Amino acid sequence: MMVFIIGITGVGKSSIGRMLAKKLNFGFVDLDAWIEIRSKKRIPELFSEGESVFRDWETESLKALPTTRSLVVATGGGVVTREENVKWMRSNGLVIQLDRPIDKIVGHINTKKRPMLKDDPSILYKLYHKRKQSYKRARHVVVNCSNRKKALRKLVEEVRRYENSNHKRP
Repeated sequence: MMVFIIGITGVGKSSIGRMLAKKLNFGFVDLDAWIEIRSKKRIPELFSEGESVFRDWETESLKALPTTRSLVVATGGGVVTREENVKWMRSNGLVIQLDRPIDKIVGHINTKKRPMLKDDPSILYKLYHKRKQSYKRARHVVVNCSNRKKALRKLVEEVRRYENSNHKRP
């Protein structure tokens, strides 16, 4: 079974995804790290070649994940910008959006590690509003992660519910 964690840059997909994987005894994949392994390039380097080059690697790397393993996958914030990614994730697992107030994210984000933000955290507001509907369309469920402990409990509950429903989510 696969669990895909989506959400805006800086919401906590990787850190919460790791905790969820540990709790469920699943493997964990950070999609950006997987892209770097497959492309043999750092994310900023791929972005410097153009966002479409990065998105191509993102799509290819997503589809190269082993669907036979139980995995939690922390995606990149823009994975939902391509419909083929959304369809692939929804047909291969449970898609959970992490969300929390954008002001809280902006206050804590390190823009140096985020090529989309270009050292300007205000870009995050624009990205959030631009992608809001894409996250809504892609997700099976949304979990507020302002309180990580509560969020982790809710995430485990949602995964168990999905497993018990024989993977039949709209």
